[in-house]
Amino acid sequence: MTINGTGGRWDKFWIGLAVAFLIPLITFAFTWEAMSDMEYKDVFEIMFQPLFRNYLILMMMPDLLVFFTGYKLDIFRFCRGAVMGFLPYMMLLIYLFCA
Repeated sequence: MTINGTGGRWDKFWIGLAVAFLIPLITFAFTWEAMSDMEYKDVFEIMFQPLFRNYLILMMMPDLLVFFTGYKLDIFRFCRGAVMGFLPYMMLLIYLFCA
């Protein structure tokens, strides 16, 4: 089986959902330790500062690459799952910009 095309092994909604939901969390876990001297419990204290909004945008960038790669490979169920996995982060970002 190949990756390309609808109905392939990777063309599953739940795979796209899991990948798109977990990639920002993994990005956060690796970059938070490298870029900050704070612990993970301090995230909620700085959540409403402008720097955290930019950091959230940085965390969501790999999701865009996942979506466009799936779109280019014609695995559209995967892309639908990726959009649904991307949605909670986008909603959080909209909330932080409007609050």
